[in-house]
Amino acid sequence: MAPHGLQSVFAHSYGGEVASRAVVRGARVEELVLLSVPATSHVEAAADTGVRVVDVRLRFDPVLALARTRQRLQSRRTVTPVYLNRWCLDHGASHREDVWQAEDVARRGRI
Repeated sequence: MAPHGLQSVFAHSYGGEVASRAVVRGARVEELVLLSVPATSHVEAAADTGVRVVDVRLRFDPVLALARTRQRLQSRRTVTPVYLNRWCLDHGASHREDVWQAEDVARRGRI
């Protein structure tokens, strides 16, 4: 549907893994904005493709902990981490408008 690719893809939780798999398989995406996404091998592989990644997440995510998945991507030139400063255990906080405004997520992530 997008013959020239997509500029930005926003994906939350497991949706970030699905989007990452698409990038690894050749989907043309300029920027992948990951919201509380588990740091799986597929997400790491997408970051290795050179796509710009903005990694928005809680400092500790209980949902990812219960799923026993890693909570941090390895450091890369193309990854901009944005850790939410407020203490929060809400897995969905990374995509709430009020949190984005209070935490200045767009500026911090250079989105």
